[in-house]
Amino acid sequence: MLDVKFSYSSDTGVFNIEGGCYAKCIGLDPFKEPEIFQAVRFGSVLENVRFRDPISREVDYNDTSITQNTRVSYPLDFIPGAKLPAVGGHPKNIIFLTCDANGVLPPISKLNSVQAMYHFISGYTANMAGVVAGDEGTSATFSACFGEAFLPRHPILYAELLEQKIKKHNTNVWLLNTGWINGKYGVGSVR
Repeated sequence: MLDVKFSYSSDTGVFNIEGGCYAKCIGLDPFKEPEIFQAVRFGSVLENVRFRDPISREVDYNDTSITQNTRVSYPLDFIPGAKLPAVGGHPKNIIFLTCDANGVLPPISKLNSVQAMYHFISGYTANMAGVVAGDEGTSATFSACFGEAFLPRHPILYAELLEQKIKKHNTNVWLLNTGWINGKYGVGSVR
């Protein structure tokens, strides 16, 4: 899974302040994710991985002895065809992803600006069974602005800025439930 982290908004559009990517690398396979696999080279940074061979530094992408949360970060120009510089206009659509383990959210919702602020501030999703070692169940979790640990200022400030941008640029906001509907985890269905 590829995350182009921390997109920011300015008066001229959105941009990637890091100039790079941050990807999960557990089970990384050169056939399933060739671009990411090829990006792991001099200049990339690996987190929480073990080497198959410390001399050749061949990485064992299936080793979970440290954690399942192994990551790699690398510059955008390590990806063929990346848009450089990483600057774009204002989005026509914003999609909030949430995994609802309680089955109360619909599969997809179009939000008005007030609803978008609410969901942005609450940052609702679920910790899923098996994601955390020893965790057998699911639980609701909340992270303001879907990234609370990274916020230097109060979440309301970011939500108000989001509302201003949504209104100014007539942006559609969608809430996409990647979890369960018509019942909680183990009862409902995944769509």
